[in-house]
Amino acid sequence: MNRLKSVFFVLSLLLIGIFIHSLTALANGSFGGEVVAKQESASSGPLYGTGWIEKPYTYAIHSPWDLDKSERYQYIAETKEHRFWIYRKDKPFNETSDTSPRCEIRIKNNYTSGNHQFEADYYFVEGSDRPCVMQVWLGFQLLLSKENGGSLYCWKYDDELINNIYGRWIHVNVVHMMDEGDISKGGIVHVYLDGILVSSVDANMTGEDNYFKCGVYTSRSEKSEVWVRNIKIYEQSNETSIEKKQVKFDDIVRLNSGKLLVETTADTIVDIYDVQGRKLLSTQEKEINIERHGTFIIKVSGNDFTVTKKIVN
Repeated sequence: MNRLKSVFFVLSLLLIGIFIHSLTALANGSFGGEVVAKQESASSGPLYGTGWIEKPYTYAIHSPWDLDKSERYQYIAETKEHRFWIYRKDKPFNETSDTSPRCEIRIKNNYTSGNHQFEADYYFVEGSDRPCVMQVWLGFQLLLSKENGGSLYCWKYDDELINNIYGRWIHVNVVHMMDEGDISKGGIVHVYLDGILVSSVDANMTGEDNYFKCGVYTSRSEKSEVWVRNIKIYEQSNETSIEKKQVKFDDIVRLNSGKLLVETTADTIVDIYDVQGRKLLSTQEKEINIERHGTFIIKVSGNDFTVTKKIVN
């Protein structure tokens, strides 16, 4: 009898192990030998202020001139998903161009003034290295790097915006505010990843006519590939926009011996994220004990302002 109980005990442990392994595989997006793109949701809609109006748009596909588009591009109608890939030695998009290889959408939303916003969900295929995955032509570029499990950077800036993004969906908002900052450089570009403001940089525009592009342009790896869906374009209406308060993070937030202090009488929400964009805490408290050590992204939101900063505790 004792021997029979031992057999049942061992079988129970094996079944539990198989069940846990199956759950882990599903959580990691793989099961039965296949890799599945995780359907991670993020808040959608325009960010940074108010008065944003969604605009219809048309687009063209730019891909290597000597290949049929289907050899570098696929559109999945059921999910409105665009899949782009290039190889490092692919040819430019036309015979007379000396530019790098690309497969990308050129959105026909040409503008020379005003404030404009791009929104989409991105899936980054593992191994892709140094393609430009989003561009405000001709200036701002969002780059994908293979470092740290897949990372995003802004062109001309070395700060890593997020890492460990291979194999998962990231919600991206790129906001081009032409009426902010140095107008001679085309204003400021704000980058949100999964709803978190991670970067505000000079647009560095060198052309008079601006528009959005997304996909893959150039590659340091043999192959680079991204998938993009739910692409939306917005313009900000001057008639309906509400002026945002010019609030600086360091003016209202202090970190003192592991205690985060929000020094404002306004009603605020404090969101704390890790460097991978995972929310750790959301609170309306103005004194918050941060017991963990490391790097965090702190976002403080009021009715008419939002400030964000990366801090080290």
